Amino acid sequence: MNRRFGVLPEKVTYRSNVIEKSHQAVNMDEKGKEGTDFCTELHEKTKDIHDKSDKLINLKLAVVLTNKEAWGQAVAQFYYVFQTIEQCIKQHQDHPHVSPLYIKDLERTKVFEKDLEYYLGPNWQGKLELTEATKKYCDRIIAATEEDPTLLVAYSHSMYLALLAGGQIIKRIVRKTLGLSGEDGLAIFDFPGSERKDVKDTLKYNINCMDLTRSQKDMILKEKRLCFQMNNAIAESVELKASSFKRLFMLFVLLLGGFLLILFLFLYMFYY
Repeated sequence: MNRRFGVLPEKVTYRSNVIEKSHQAVNMDEKGKEGTDFCTELHEKTKDIHDKSDKLINLKLAVVLTNKEAWGQAVAQFYYVFQTIEQCIKQHQDHPHVSPLYIKDLERTKVFEKDLEYYLGPNWQGKLELTEATKKYCDRIIAATEEDPTLLVAYSHSMYLALLAGGQIIKRIVRKTLGLSGEDGLAIFDFPGSERKDVKDTLKYNINCMDLTRSQKDMILKEKRLCFQMNNAIAESVELKASSFKRLFMLFVLLLGGFLLILFLFLYMFYY
C-alpha cells in the first residue's frame, strides 16, 4: 500500500485519498462518543466570523478582478500563506496530529506558482508585493507551529476546505470576469490527482479521527477564528491601482449609461 502520510493513528488506515476503516475505526455518526464530528464543531463555532469573512472577500473580488495583474497580486498573498502551511506540515509530518494532514493531492504551492506565472509572467517572483498583513499571517503560522504543531489543524481545515468548497464558486467568477478560456490561470482550484469530494472527505475524516483532548480542540477553535481574522486582514490590505480605478470607472459609466437608456425608453413608451 502506497501511503501518503507520515506516522498514522493506529485506529485508522489511510491509503492515498481512499479511506479504509479497520474494525476499530472511529464511528463518526454517534455524537457525544468517540466519533464526535470535530469538523462540524469547527464549522458551527466559527460560522459568525466565517460569514463576515465571506462577505468581505466577495466585496474585494469586485476590486481585484478588474484585471489579471491585480488578481495575480491577490493570489500571491495566499501563495505565501499556503506555502508556509505546507512547509510547516512537512517539517512536522511525524507529529500524530500533523501526519494525517499531509495529503499529497492537497498540496497547493506548485499550482499557485503555475497561476502566478500565468498572471504575472515568467519573472513573477520579482513582481510579488508582500503586504504587511500577509507577513504577519505567515509569521503567526510559524510561531503557532513551533508552540504546538497541533494548531496546523486549524489552518488546514480553514484554508484547504475553503478551496475545496467555496473555491469552486470563486473559480467560476474568475473565469467569467477575466474572460479566461480553458483551465489556464485556475490551477489553484483544481485537484487533478483525484476527485475533489474524495480529497475533501479524506481531510475531514482524518481530522475527525484524531485523538484530541477537549483542551486541544478549544485551542484549535481559537486558532481557526484567528485564521479568519488574518484572512480578512489580507483582503482589507488589497489596494486598487490606477488601472483598476480606470476600469471600475468605465464599468460604472457603462452601467449608468445602460440604466439611463432603459429609463429613457420606458418614459418614451409611457408618454408617447
